[in-house]
Amino acid sequence: MVLTLLFTTACRPAQTPPIEAEADPAPLRRLTTSQYNRTVRDLFEPAAVPLMSFPSEILIGGFENNAAANTASPAYVDAAHQAAVGISKALGEQLPILLDCVPVTEDCANTYLAELSKRAFRRPLEAQEQSSLQENFQAWASEYGPEIALQLSIQYLLQSPAFLYFPEYGNSNSPKNQETALTSWEVASRLSYFLWGSLPDATLFELAENNELTDRDVVIESAWRMLGTKRASEGLKEFTRQWLELDDIGNISVDFDLFFPGQDEEDVANHLHHTIYTAMLLEPEVLVDRVVFEKSGTLAELLTTTEVWTTEALVDYYGGELNEHVEPLLWNGIRYRENGLAEYGVDFRPIDLDANKRGGLLTLASMLHARSKPTHPSPILRGLFVLERVLCEHPGSPPDNLNTALPTAVSETGTNRDRYAAHTSNPACASCHNRIDSLGFAFEHYDVLGDYRTTDNGQPIDASGELIGTDQDGPFEDAIGLTQRLAKSRDVHDCFVTQVFRHSMGRLEVPSDEVELDFLANGFWESGGDIPELFVNVATSHAFRHIESTP
Repeated sequence: MVLTLLFTTACRPAQTPPIEAEADPAPLRRLTTSQYNRTVRDLFEPAAVPLMSFPSEILIGGFENNAAANTASPAYVDAAHQAAVGISKALGEQLPILLDCVPVTEDCANTYLAELSKRAFRRPLEAQEQSSLQENFQAWASEYGPEIALQLSIQYLLQSPAFLYFPEYGNSNSPKNQETALTSWEVASRLSYFLWGSLPDATLFELAENNELTDRDVVIESAWRMLGTKRASEGLKEFTRQWLELDDIGNISVDFDLFFPGQDEEDVANHLHHTIYTAMLLEPEVLVDRVVFEKSGTLAELLTTTEVWTTEALVDYYGGELNEHVEPLLWNGIRYRENGLAEYGVDFRPIDLDANKRGGLLTLASMLHARSKPTHPSPILRGLFVLERVLCEHPGSPPDNLNTALPTAVSETGTNRDRYAAHTSNPACASCHNRIDSLGFAFEHYDVLGDYRTTDNGQPIDASGELIGTDQDGPFEDAIGLTQRLAKSRDVHDCFVTQVFRHSMGRLEVPSDEVELDFLANGFWESGGDIPELFVNVATSHAFRHIESTP
């Protein structure tokens, strides 16, 4: 029976932050879908809880945790209620795993709730909150018994704003719009959701309990410790998924007649969606994880490496053979779709790429497939991706009265590049598309599914282009030449800092962040693009540890 309750390790020193840096404006953030599911998983471990769906987050700057857009709504409140009910019901069937008493007694349940509430709120409860929780439990226990009362109390906690949101007040009663340092509890929460995507562990809670996380040196040590744990892979996975827009993978329709002639469409669709796309969804996450935690950890290697990890289903895209002498890496992932959630587990092994054909993230089959049309690659989508996610530049939308339609056909000997040449030949389009298409043409050697090709419509591929408007401007012959230029670019490294900052803070940068961002960017460049070091520097930055006071 269940009732429902409705409620609305120190490795390298971090940089010394600039004195001029300003505090975080600290908008009220809330748990994203992925953070929610990881949090309840860790909160109730070792019990198993179902994955829960919420309304799709609105992306700002490419990230789903932006506080400006993801506010409370009737749909979100209802989803939070349904999730709390579903989780409490699942836990009601596993109470012997959670509690030391069977059958459940009031004293045992109250002891469990006292500890659970502190972890759920990520801080000690205030006296009024504790009193309300206990009074509600006693009332429900009197009417329904302690077991149902415990389930209702879990629903109560999971629908509390203190669980669903990240309210931050800081250490002092400073006048409005003046800065204050975050409390140790608030720093623990920020660290944990930035680096792990979930709630703090026992060590962070202990440091917060002892008020040690107001000491920057302790935060530095904590950040390095956290990056050395398995949970760091999950935090990095969340950043990677959003930074690289991995949820787009598998969303385009493929022309079966063109790419799978004579094959049964249902069989092809099943193979694509359950095998190919599953591997593609996880492939970039694995590469980022391996480079960051097992190899050099640099952005340049991420963009140029010729050793990637892939699966039996994708190996034919790359040529060569998987390294069978290496133990397979079982990679688990969760994908968030409008129609629900899906969980995957796939074995990956390393493979050495042909350095003349591929290198780094941008030439993975998954990344290329996600930016294609059903019948042909899209230089526009591929070029825009590089421009926006790698260079942090946004060309904007075309004028409303501009005809942006592409020719549906080309001459008998025409190529995909010929089809898109209309953008650069039309003066109204050329100002933007000279740059976008030039980047996109670098990937013409890769078809809709990301497979390498040497000809298009019987003609040799022309993948040449020019990098324009950066510190590494110049011509390139193909994607390898482009990625090598990007890997040496200070602009690209600065953009990566901006992306990490946006993800860590749950907001876009504002003018007052300029000093902090310059400082972080200088450190990242001087470190050779060391990603773990950047994460530590962001986590120990002034903006990350201070907020504007809003009493």
